[in-house]
Amino acid sequence: MTVESKRKEPFRYMLTTPTECTFEIIQINGYPISAKPAEAAIIDLSKSGCKLYTKLDLNAENNRIKLLVNLAIDGQAMKYRGTIRWQKQTEHSFHYGIQLELIDSEIDQMLADIKVLATHNKIEVV
Repeated sequence: MTVESKRKEPFRYMLTTPTECTFEIIQINGYPISAKPAEAAIIDLSKSGCKLYTKLDLNAENNRIKLLVNLAIDGQAMKYRGTIRWQKQTEHSFHYGIQLELIDSEIDQMLADIKVLATHNKIEVV
């Protein structure tokens, strides 16, 4: 799956230490599915997307995959809906670029979460 980057926002926030999360696949190629949560870690975050890694090969090059990313920042658990835009295999894991599909209240919460991370020196602006 080759997709042009649509990143036009000014900031992406790299986590100084990857943050554990889970994700649930909710749709593959337009068909809803029910899947158990899988373990992953967030590498970077912005109000429109994130990069995460997991040990699972989701074959995203050949499938359109929608998921829920379950992330807890400062003790508050949030679920963010998104679509896998790209996949890259590394030596021990698979990295995924997720385009988040957030409503205004979720964007506000994401920005508040980013501020919390910034106050604890857990992110760098890239």
